[in-house]
Amino acid sequence: MSTPKPRATSLWVGVAAGFLLLAVAWTTLFVVASKHRPADVPLERPAVVR
Repeated sequence: MSTPKPRATSLWVGVAAGFLLLAVAWTTLFVVASKHRPADVPLERPAVVR
């Protein structure tokens, strides 16, 4: 008797779920980062040495 082989589609469902999770994580990261922008820091111009 032969054992049934696992279906290849189940692997692709896992891969697709992983990419979906990654896309959701990146989207969340960018949304949170855009709402909490860092403060502007004024920079002084360095003295020019000639």
